[in-house]
Amino acid sequence: MAVVVALPRPDDLHAAPERAALALLDAALAVARAALLAENPEVASLGDPEHGRDPPLTCVLAARLVARSDALHELVAGYLGALDDLDRDDEDLPF
Repeated sequence: MAVVVALPRPDDLHAAPERAALALLDAALAVARAALLAENPEVASLGDPEHGRDPPLTCVLAARLVARSDALHELVAGYLGALDDLDRDDEDLPF
């Protein structure tokens, strides 16, 4: 699964400089997620009754990190979407 990270344009950064840090955070989340899943492929079978044994603590923690990173990615996307909405609202102003 390839992840594409959209880098903010200079105009976007002028209006909302936090976009730079959020783009970096989102890229780091994608890299960390991929590395955790590569090192702990059994994360996909956690909770499966056929798994049979207790997974190692690293696997359990990797699963939690992946879930939290997915949630943080969604939060970042929501924030950036809200910024886009603000930008569109500002364009509609008559002055």
